[in-house]
Amino acid sequence: MVPTDESDPEQPLRGSESGRRNGGWRKWLGATGQATRWGYVLHLTLGLVVGALCGVAFSPPGGALLSAVVAGVVAAAAISVPAINSFKVALVVSLVAAFGTLVGFTAAHHPLWAATAMAAMAVLTSLAASAGPVGVALGTIATFLFAGVVAVARVSDLTSGIPFPSALARIGIGMATGLLIALVSMAVRRQLGRPGASGPSGPEAPGSTGTGAGGIPGLVGPMGSSLRRFDEFARDGVRRAIPLTLGVFFFEAWGDRNSLWIFFSAFVVLLPTGKPPVVLALVRSASTIGGVVLLSALALVVPHKVLFPLALVLVLLGMAYSSSFVFLGGALNAMGAVLLASGPAGHVGSWALYRVADTLIGCGFALASTYLLWPRDKPDVGRTWRRQSAEGEPPSFSSSEK
Repeated sequence: MVPTDESDPEQPLRGSESGRRNGGWRKWLGATGQATRWGYVLHLTLGLVVGALCGVAFSPPGGALLSAVVAGVVAAAAISVPAINSFKVALVVSLVAAFGTLVGFTAAHHPLWAATAMAAMAVLTSLAASAGPVGVALGTIATFLFAGVVAVARVSDLTSGIPFPSALARIGIGMATGLLIALVSMAVRRQLGRPGASGPSGPEAPGSTGTGAGGIPGLVGPMGSSLRRFDEFARDGVRRAIPLTLGVFFFEAWGDRNSLWIFFSAFVVLLPTGKPPVVLALVRSASTIGGVVLLSALALVVPHKVLFPLALVLVLLGMAYSSSFVFLGGALNAMGAVLLASGPAGHVGSWALYRVADTLIGCGFALASTYLLWPRDKPDVGRTWRRQSAEGEPPSFSSSEK
């Protein structure tokens, strides 16, 4: 499937001068017209809870985090596609989630290993984007899980208390739990006569025929071709790898919250979706800063004991609104992430003020890498997918339009 013009990230920037000045900003600051992803958040929450409960039954209990995140991602992927394809997509996502989580767990506490893995992950996930939206989705999942597990493992000293076999078992439990939820969800949706996806996002964005379990091998051809040509996808991998590799190296070496947030801020801008339009990159940065500033103000009037339990709720709300209100979703995600990163030590206002400076540094590095390296690359990967399709190269796993 090749993205249509309606899904083109640069579409609102084209046309008249007033459209370029105002249309793009309205698209990203206001409602985008896409559905709020309540079904996605519900399945993600269900996967997190059930995965944690299954994982905590084994010793040591701290490893339940691994089973929870894998189960949550797999369950969320299942609701993002039509019911007929949900289990096949969940199976592919479970393999990708297990890979990203295992690499992140293994590399934690080793600055050089973590930096090398981050560089490889950045390049590989950008190359995967050359296969179309399916590659983008799978690359995003792997990158998020790797970065999240590396960060949590370093901050909470997760790896020191969990043997590798136990971690491997927890990841397997998470895969099984997520796939079970996917099966139940598929059966319920078919019974209710609601075969469609709950929202526009997810690994099945390309079309209705599904990726199937052979989706991952289907990435190899486009990735190899992109690397040989060193096209815009390969160059985007280098653009992303430089600041992300430096960020994760210094975070693993120092282990403080400032270096974590600088890395997180750069990560938000440098998603494996290709070079973003300038407007979108600025909105991602502004939403993170706006959320941190708002949290600083709330900390002056809302007790800390009330704010900290809301951290996960804010993150989930941010995910729900990330497609329908880009700025609002980013701000909610930033607020929740600051609370989660600060821990139950209090002083939310002080932490939030530090995070403003960290956000400016991280976003600055990301924007500099994005727009100073190979500046002639167009911020529109959709155009490349359309060109590849016209040249006879399969841009994704599905040949049907959505």
